Amino acid sequence: MIKSRVMGTAVGRPRTEWTPHLKQELIERLTSGETVHSIFSDPAFPARSTFYLEMARDANFRSEIACARKIGAAKEFDDFLALADQATAENYNAIKVKLWARTWALGRLDPSNFGDNRNVNVNVNVSRIICQDDTPQLPAPAQPLFDTPSGDPSIIDAEVIDNETV
Repeated sequence: MIKSRVMGTAVGRPRTEWTPHLKQELIERLTSGETVHSIFSDPAFPARSTFYLEMARDANFRSEIACARKIGAAKEFDDFLALADQATAENYNAIKVKLWARTWALGRLDPSNFGDNRNVNVNVNVSRIICQDDTPQLPAPAQPLFDTPSGDPSIIDAEVIDNETV
């Protein structure tokens, strides 16, 4: 705890150690879709900064939190339908804003399932490389490419006046 310079009294929450019980409750609440901010507003939990420090220290804890957030995001997605069903002519703009904000947040929490996937992966297997010496020859066309009155393929739009090309 930090002592206040003015009053000399303790400021902030008392230092709380991460117990397996606290970690389990945190994971359960994240799985149910609750936000980190609302969880750490509960006085039973330590300060939110200790949560981020614990995530930085413990890779196993970090992966459990990531998994819990993905499950919580799926739960939030299920709640979207109920929220959309609540829209009426009077409140549809407010519902639309709520849905947009939640969609944006879900895209950040679990981009593989709920994000805007703009990446296109293309895999190309080259089976034969053609060198300059190995260039295949195209067969000559059987008939002229252009059927013009003069037979000249460079003249495409021509008028014939008295059997003369103009």
